[in-house]
Amino acid sequence: MYFSYGYKGTSNFVFFPLNDSSLPEEKGAQINEIDGRGPHPDRQDHSYCHHALFYKGYLYVVDLGTDTISVYRFNDTNGEATLVGDRTKTEAGAGPRHIIFHPNKPLAFVCNELNSTTNVYQTDTSLGQLKLLQTIKTRRQEDENG
Repeated sequence: MYFSYGYKGTSNFVFFPLNDSSLPEEKGAQINEIDGRGPHPDRQDHSYCHHALFYKGYLYVVDLGTDTISVYRFNDTNGEATLVGDRTKTEAGAGPRHIIFHPNKPLAFVCNELNSTTNVYQTDTSLGQLKLLQTIKTRRQEDENG
C-alpha cells in the first residue's frame, strides 16, 4: 500500500510505501513532477500540486499552478503511476485546489481557489475520467471585485 500527497508550494507529488504498521517509509519514496504554469503571474508561475487523492484504483492530483487535474492509474503492488489520457483542464486562472468524491454517486467536486468556484464532474471510475457538468460560483456577485 502507498500514501501520496501533493507537496504544497512545489511541482511535486510524492508516493510513500507503507510499512507493516501502515506508516509511510522514506525508503522507496517516489517523487513525481508536473510541469507547466497558468495565467495568474503571482500564483501560477509554476505547477503547484496542492492535493493528491486515491480513489477506486486511480490517483487524482489537483494542480493549482497549471489549472489541471491529473488522473493516474496506480499499481499498488509496485507503486507505478501512469497518466490516464490528457490532464483535465479547468477554466484558465481557476486555480483548482482540492477534490472530493460523492460517497454514492459518480460525482467529483473540485474547489477552485483563484476564481472562487466549484466544478462538478461526472466520474467514470472504470476509465478514470472526469467530465465537467457544472461550475458554481462561491462568492456573491457584489463581492466579485473586492
